[in-house]
Amino acid sequence: MSTCVSTKKNCDVQSSTESKTQLSPYTDSYKTQEGFVIKVDLPGVSKENLDIQLDSSLLKIEAYRNLPKVEGDSKLLYSEIVEGKYLRSFKLPDTVDVERIQAKFENGVLELVLPEKAETQPKKIKVELT
Repeated sequence: MSTCVSTKKNCDVQSSTESKTQLSPYTDSYKTQEGFVIKVDLPGVSKENLDIQLDSSLLKIEAYRNLPKVEGDSKLLYSEIVEGKYLRSFKLPDTVDVERIQAKFENGVLELVLPEKAETQPKKIKVELT
């Protein structure tokens, strides 16, 4: 059985020379009767800083997370939260109907619904008694 997507998976955080960080978000992907679903964890990202592109069969997700602001005259003592760019790509199978892909973003989680083309879904054949 083939899998939903092949992914360039690298969950390490890598620092660049600009003191910005490139992040690879954690994902879940699963098969449904209608197609595939991919969930991408993007904490700290706003909808305005999220970009999803499809080039041929390559689905590319880019998002940017800004550092949280320190309010008032408070001084930051310690921080593990990083500012940076999330990057993740998925090679989609030929069975995905790219015209019907849907995306929903809620509470820092991006959910992509990737329906399969109708001709690739199993058909139920009715057996008649004679």
